[in-house]
Amino acid sequence: VDCMAFNEQILAGGRPTLFELLAQEGMQDAVGPAFKYVCKVLAQSRPGTLGLLWRWCDELYLLADSFLQAYFIWRYGGTFAENFYSLCRVGCSRQHLRVQRAWQLSTKCKVLSVLCVVLLPYVWTKLDKLHQNTQDEWEGTASAGGTRVKLTLWGYPVLSFAWEALAFLCRLQYLFVGDNSAAFYSPLLWVAGVTLVRREEEGPQEESSLVEKLSANVFPFALFGLKLLQWWYSSGRSEAASAFATLPIPPPPPLATNRPAPNPQACPLCLQKRHQPTALSTSGYVFCYPCIETYLQHSGRCPVTNIPSNQTNLVRLYV
Repeated sequence: VDCMAFNEQILAGGRPTLFELLAQEGMQDAVGPAFKYVCKVLAQSRPGTLGLLWRWCDELYLLADSFLQAYFIWRYGGTFAENFYSLCRVGCSRQHLRVQRAWQLSTKCKVLSVLCVVLLPYVWTKLDKLHQNTQDEWEGTASAGGTRVKLTLWGYPVLSFAWEALAFLCRLQYLFVGDNSAAFYSPLLWVAGVTLVRREEEGPQEESSLVEKLSANVFPFALFGLKLLQWWYSSGRSEAASAFATLPIPPPPPLATNRPAPNPQACPLCLQKRHQPTALSTSGYVFCYPCIETYLQHSGRCPVTNIPSNQTNLVRLYV
């Protein structure tokens, strides 16, 4: 009887609109970047002592998010963002992607919910970084790459597209399904065997805990403040960059009378085979170390391009 009453109460409360679900999803997605921004600022302020915060930022966020989401799922039946928007999770059958029955969350549903909310985004972030790093390494080499490189470069975009398409189809069917049934808004909800409904507050309310008070009153404003600061500094940098881009382009320096020798192994100054080859980092030309060192002492410019240079721009080549 209690299960039937609970089922009727949940289904009668109505399912949340698509805008409510998008709002709570946006709030959940904003927590991670805000946490990483705080770690980045702290690491930049004290690189020696707090540099590990940025290096292990993803793992630290995984631990903090696991504790936060597990607390809210076990206590209130929904994630932090879902509880903020007065939503909760209920167990349901997966037949026809619709709720046939609804019941209170079991331990299995709670564990699956925590894994889907916390662990899968962490794995997805690591895959994204692996794909980006592999792409950067592959672009810097002329080789075609091995099987792992090809799988990372071509398999990850296909997997990402398939996931986004599946998520879009779930939202589309949620939008057009009847109001008398609660469809799965996300594939992760289907995996966990739960769906989202509005939470109805009935009866006397127990006193809120410290975590709930902080999350309901302080955390949203702190999150908004962090995003505002991030936007402020990013917009300031972009304005400075745009102002710098509007400056007139300086004319190129006049070419020196000296020209590179036709022989690529010859020094542009002495026109002989290079002895102790040394590159000038400002222009990229390679000279004999005694020739370029003496020339820079007197002129302070590249002998080929006339770019201002000094001895600190010399790089010895050991070939």
